[in-house]
Amino acid sequence: MVSGPLKELLNYTTGITFEGFAAAEKLNCSFYMSSFVEDKGQNFIKTQARDFVKYTQRQNSRIYPNGSRINSSNYMPQIFWNVGCQMVALNYQTSDLPVQLNQAKYEFNGGTGFIQKPWVMMREGGGAGIFNPFTQSKLEDVVPARLSIKIISGSFLTDKRTNCIVEAEMYGLPADTVRHKYTKKAAAPHPFWNEPPFTFKRILLPELAILRIAVFDDDRELVGQRCLPVSHIRPGFRYIPLRDKHNQPLPMAMLFVNIKVEDWVPNEMEDVVAMLMDPISFATKALEELAKGDDLDDLGEEGTEVDNPGTDGVPQTTLKPSGRTDPDQRRRPRRPSLLPRPPRTCSPLQTRGPPRPPRFPRYLLRRTCRISRTRYRVSTERVRGRPPSLSRSTRRPSRNRRSS
Repeated sequence: MVSGPLKELLNYTTGITFEGFAAAEKLNCSFYMSSFVEDKGQNFIKTQARDFVKYTQRQNSRIYPNGSRINSSNYMPQIFWNVGCQMVALNYQTSDLPVQLNQAKYEFNGGTGFIQKPWVMMREGGGAGIFNPFTQSKLEDVVPARLSIKIISGSFLTDKRTNCIVEAEMYGLPADTVRHKYTKKAAAPHPFWNEPPFTFKRILLPELAILRIAVFDDDRELVGQRCLPVSHIRPGFRYIPLRDKHNQPLPMAMLFVNIKVEDWVPNEMEDVVAMLMDPISFATKALEELAKGDDLDDLGEEGTEVDNPGTDGVPQTTLKPSGRTDPDQRRRPRRPSLLPRPPRTCSPLQTRGPPRPPRFPRYLLRRTCRISRTRYRVSTERVRGRPPSLSRSTRRPSRNRRSS
């Protein structure tokens, strides 16, 4: 099945036998198209990956399943998408993982069957060179992504009395492919999970990556699944509607998740990024470390007493100075700190008397309230050793009474 716009281009293309990448580059005809069986295409990817990418920049290519697949099974189309193949044919009569990935890839473009190739795969030879699908390092001018998804709960997953387990997988470049991350079992139909999130630390090319979430029961039968391109995932608390193996929506079956999509940051730059994201907490932490450092400097400047043998054999006690012997290395004035200094602790050489009991106020004060019709007055009494001294309060005449 070919989409309308792509079908119109087929009138201007000519199918020829593939004779090699060098011969195709020598002809330099963009209207020539060649077909590759899956085994032949995989061999070219293993041996001449960059030449294959350069070929797909200029000409169309078509991949079809091997004739030995008598059970109508499918190969993984992701490996051919990684080198830029335009048409990857599958056996649609089998609803398996390759078909689910293929449907998810073209679903978010209105189902037209046509999406734009990532621009990094169209880059010609230059400073960065031809795109290498087997790269393990960061691509030039491409910001890798960091994806974290926490499975919170599920709703109406199945009507069976069974336990459910969630599997998360990532498909993309070989460096981005991560498979089989499971949660613990939880009782259906409304399971709840309280586990750490699934974290995919570095996704080199998010435009090619696809996240697959699948729910299985105790018998490892598929309950529901959903494939989502990473470039279309939005962060936050989300409901993910599930689908069956034929990619048909399941009524009311969904997962409640918390998704975080961030830019990947190298380990050596995490502190810098944390400072830029939250400068207040970073400054507070720096001031705390600065206060601790001042206390350590103060303790290191104090001299210690050592016993040195005298000239007549009698030991003499001298004061060993600290490491600052040069007059230029004087103690610098203390830098002002915005935090309160921690209390000093006494050294073992210093002695103090017994601890003093806490001091209490001489008199305990109690407040009593006296309420009258016209005035509210609070008087203070001393309740220790002395009778309370109350002051008379002049009573105001009431407005209701007539003055005599």
